[in-house]
Amino acid sequence: MKTGNKITSLVLVLLLMATLSTSAIAENSATETTAVIFSMAAPIANAEPAITVSSVAGRVGEKVSVDVAIENSPGIKMFQLGLCYDNSKLKFDSYSGNRDLYATGYHIRSDDPLPVNETIYEVQITYTGDLNKSITEAGDMLLCTFVFEIRAGATGEVPLTLGQENSYVIDDLSDCIFAEIKNGKVTVLTGSASANVSGKVKSYKPSNPTTIQLIKGEKVYTTTISGTSGSGQMEQEFTFAGVEPGIYELIITKAVHTKFTVRNVVVGEQDVDLTKDIRSEVQVMTLLCGDISGDGEINQDDINVLWQPANYNRRVTDGVNPNCDLNGDGEVNQDDVNILWQPMNYNKGAVVVQ
Repeated sequence: MKTGNKITSLVLVLLLMATLSTSAIAENSATETTAVIFSMAAPIANAEPAITVSSVAGRVGEKVSVDVAIENSPGIKMFQLGLCYDNSKLKFDSYSGNRDLYATGYHIRSDDPLPVNETIYEVQITYTGDLNKSITEAGDMLLCTFVFEIRAGATGEVPLTLGQENSYVIDDLSDCIFAEIKNGKVTVLTGSASANVSGKVKSYKPSNPTTIQLIKGEKVYTTTISGTSGSGQMEQEFTFAGVEPGIYELIITKAVHTKFTVRNVVVGEQDVDLTKDIRSEVQVMTLLCGDISGDGEINQDDINVLWQPANYNRRVTDGVNPNCDLNGDGEVNQDDVNILWQPMNYNKGAVVVQ
């Protein structure tokens, strides 16, 4: 790139940043995603960069750690991040950077939080160093962690938003692209120390068991929907009892189906009924069927296994591959092919609901 083009690109970035309002961003919903211009290298094919702020939960008086990370990074040189929060509900405690970045000769600094308005404050963190070195490789990487203490009187959800005016990422080319911002939140927990979490799963072959897990760090709850009689597609219910407060990831696995993941399952003082979740995909979690090979994808490889003379148009009792009997009726035939070929199943993989 010519030097003149580099300067023009940087000027355009600065002009755009100057027009954005940090206070307006701070008032947005914590789960809302926005677009902001960052300066980065050539993007990874079919994957746009994104800056994410984690969502956490805790009680009054507790300290919570909030991670800021980059997804699909094409490799960056330096960055500055400004995180906005409600100072009447959260007290900034400390910050830390990804220790792996220090090996590149970079150093980190942060100023005291600055007021944006009467309640919203912004804390900034900056990595600077030798611009001849790259601090990240392509891919996903933790950038830094902010620690907040939940103040007395805080309730509900406290948005955590990246201020666009004071946030930027730079590479050695100074090429300007749009990177998505995924803001986070702190959920203030009150009430009982545990709750029940229930939901509904829809899948084929009810004779096969279904495993459901709730995961938060090293804390894992596991329950199993036992196999039952019948065939075809069936809805089945599950319940976790006595789940500690926090924000969990729910993972469902079942033979011949792809993995189903639900992120940001918030557990507080009240029981959680996922059939009433605002996300339609969570109200009845429908698993994709047809992964005969077990490689996590439903594709021609699975069709080929099903169509093998040793399997197709034969009964399971004849010693065929039992995974080919997708609907669980005891036979491998066109009905199973039709399930695999359904548009919702074929050429699909794992499901992730954000």
